[in-house]
Amino acid sequence: MDCSKLAAVDPMMSNSKEFENNRARSYGLMNRFGLSNPERIGLTEQEYQELIVARDVLTALASFEEKFFGVSEGYRQVEEFVLKSTLTEMIYHRRDDATSFHSVRAEFGRLVSAFLSACRLYLDSAITDASEISAGAIHKDAVKGLISDHYDRSPYYRVMEAIRNYAQHRALPVTNVSIGWCRDNGRDTRSFRSQFFFEEAKIDGKFKSQARAEIEKLGGKVDLKASVRSYFDELCSIHGRLRKEFGPYKVKAERLILEWRKKWQTRFPSKALSAVAACQFQGGVLDPLARVAYVDP
Repeated sequence: MDCSKLAAVDPMMSNSKEFENNRARSYGLMNRFGLSNPERIGLTEQEYQELIVARDVLTALASFEEKFFGVSEGYRQVEEFVLKSTLTEMIYHRRDDATSFHSVRAEFGRLVSAFLSACRLYLDSAITDASEISAGAIHKDAVKGLISDHYDRSPYYRVMEAIRNYAQHRALPVTNVSIGWCRDNGRDTRSFRSQFFFEEAKIDGKFKSQARAEIEKLGGKVDLKASVRSYFDELCSIHGRLRKEFGPYKVKAERLILEWRKKWQTRFPSKALSAVAACQFQGGVLDPLARVAYVDP
């Protein structure tokens, strides 16, 4: 591919001398996709490839953040349900309503199961995300090691991983619920609470023996509210460390995209950035198989 700088051309003008001279060559353009948009800026092969890489980095970063948003939103829904359930108990006292009581158990189990599935997606894809964001510079063993550090140091992390597997293959991850109130140290005020447990004695033999032993050390049952909070805290720490590793690649990609936005707006000050992208032409014709890197916000 010819890497020399090419002037802006209109590939639709087949009678253009410059177009004819470049018919047999591959080249890139910063181009607006749309009808009757003749504005173009020529690109070298290096510029084109750099823009493709920058856009890939930002796309991979967006995917990485979107998956953690799924984790965060799942956690928010769990906490919101606990607050809602407790408030409802304070106002209506549902303990004699068996249907409502069991629906609370089922709904909490569903939300925890969904939260854990989002966590698994995030963790399973972190290695691929790191490779795409860094173009392979961040080795998969580094990401695996980071995740393993958190797995090894936190019993709640290990237990929640086992509970996720149980919830995926056996049942919703709640074996017992306690909803009610207690007096505050002999005062006239009362505190209401909703508690949800996962008990070792109520799960079958297919549950991981190591995780079962962990639960036994925790008194034979796991407080799911506390466990979910601890697990989410560990994932926040993982995410923060990965963000730090990805930071230089994010800055570099954003800087390059911003530079080309400014070049376009300097060249065409009255034109918006909508649908502006780096593309590749083959013999003066847009190559439909080539990658496209949009620079519009």
